Amino acid sequence: MRYSDLPIRKDSLIFPSREDIQEYVVEYAKDIRHHIRFSTQVKDVRLRVVDGKDQWDVDTACLLTGKTTSAAYDAVVVSSGHYTAVYIPDAKGITSFHKAHPGVVSHSKHYRTAEPFADKKVVIVGNAASGIDIAAQISPVCKKPLLLSVQSPTSEANLAYSGAEEVSVIEEFLVDERGIRFQDGRVVKDIDAVIYATGYLFAFPFLRSLKPPVVTDGRRVRGLYQHLFHIDHPTLVFTRLPIKVVPFPLSESQAAVFSRTWANLLPLPPAEEMRRWEEEEAERQGAKFHVWPEGGDARYINSVHDLISRSGTPGKEPPYWSPELVWQRQIYAKAKLKFELDGRKAKSLEELGFAYAPGQDNDSSLV
Repeated sequence: MRYSDLPIRKDSLIFPSREDIQEYVVEYAKDIRHHIRFSTQVKDVRLRVVDGKDQWDVDTACLLTGKTTSAAYDAVVVSSGHYTAVYIPDAKGITSFHKAHPGVVSHSKHYRTAEPFADKKVVIVGNAASGIDIAAQISPVCKKPLLLSVQSPTSEANLAYSGAEEVSVIEEFLVDERGIRFQDGRVVKDIDAVIYATGYLFAFPFLRSLKPPVVTDGRRVRGLYQHLFHIDHPTLVFTRLPIKVVPFPLSESQAAVFSRTWANLLPLPPAEEMRRWEEEEAERQGAKFHVWPEGGDARYINSVHDLISRSGTPGKEPPYWSPELVWQRQIYAKAKLKFELDGRKAKSLEELGFAYAPGQDNDSSLV
């Protein structure tokens, strides 16, 4: 997960703590820190065309003083992330339930510790990383059984780690019983907490004036080429939209592309070709437009490295994943589970029982 030009400390855990990553990011940014304005909220980004050239008027507000500032820019990188606007499915009765029992339904975004759930009857919705991790923390202290509501089955290992009992999708919230009816007909009453670990929606309120809108229902960002460039206004880019990826090296690869494009070193295809790419991607991916398949980040990172190497353009060399790094990416989920079960103390994959052997049966298509 490291950037290509700064190793993570050798004495860090194989899955570093949040404190280690905070320290790493601060170290990585030290050379440009004087360019960064902290405690600043972007209120509005507006397109203005001057002599046929796009410019962007950006309004900001200092969160400490309230002072507002406006400035014009030639290009804008949107890197505001995907973890602000929560997504909670609209189950039958959920609105009435929430009104009658405020505080029972929440989202994983607001979860901090397991203590508030001690001796409580809890349902967690979703069995991706957040749902499983939260279940593993809550299960030792909550009332048994902790229920894990899922659309698709949880792996045997993850279910054992979570300490939860798997149930079907929620069909209806029952107001009078403070309960839930699941799709298999099971009813559970007197629920104390329902935590939705169901992900997030895309939201860019500072781009509300851009037409057509880049976000409609929040499930994807529209009008983009390669999940990055705005097709009609390519001086606007959105980084790290793809989901289920390793974020730091992906962002580094994307920056290598758009910086060279803006320097007129890497041309973009004609707009018609970019729109055709988006249409074909939307048809292929459907509702999972920004969800990359397994190995998608490895393929992208190495394809960008190869593209820039062939182009001979100057600038910082983007990352490249060797066969060993691709292998590490493939065994990530198994290694993470083993790390948790072994007490979160390993500093190498070897300590967890994973050893890379050159030429072993890896998926070479990911390289």
